[in-house]
Amino acid sequence: MSTSFELDSVDRFVVGTVGEPGNRTFFFQVGAPGVVLSFKCEKVQVAALTDALRVMMTDLPPATPTTGVWGSLDTPVLAEWVVGSIGIGYEGSADRVVLLLEELREEPSEGSQARFFLTRDQIATFIERTPEVVSGGRPTCMLCSSPIDSDGFNCPCYN
Repeated sequence: MSTSFELDSVDRFVVGTVGEPGNRTFFFQVGAPGVVLSFKCEKVQVAALTDALRVMMTDLPPATPTTGVWGSLDTPVLAEWVVGSIGIGYEGSADRVVLLLEELREEPSEGSQARFFLTRDQIATFIERTPEVVSGGRPTCMLCSSPIDSDGFNCPCYN
């Protein structure tokens, strides 16, 4: 069984990739003083989380994206485990967003969890930056919208 984590306060929450476009591996990375945790995830999970957080934030007071060490992954990136499911919530009394990552396992009862508490400003920063990471893959063909591989591409519109 992998390790579970809970951080009441984090100083960074980012998503980033390792590898070349078309062959990227996505990671969530959470940091607190003396701790950096990385969790392997899928591009679709990143996009879905961003959309869900964006909707959640529309019901909360306005937040301001922050600057600082939010830009890229700390390296080397060593995944604690692979993310299976993601949950979000809002703790009104503390004005914090709760992020719950659950490990991908064959038997859900065996999996580990990671729970983090984030400020609305940290979430606003994540929402602002994530689309750039998600869309940073291979360029798409202007005719068919298919991804163009670096080793060649045959557009079906030319057949």
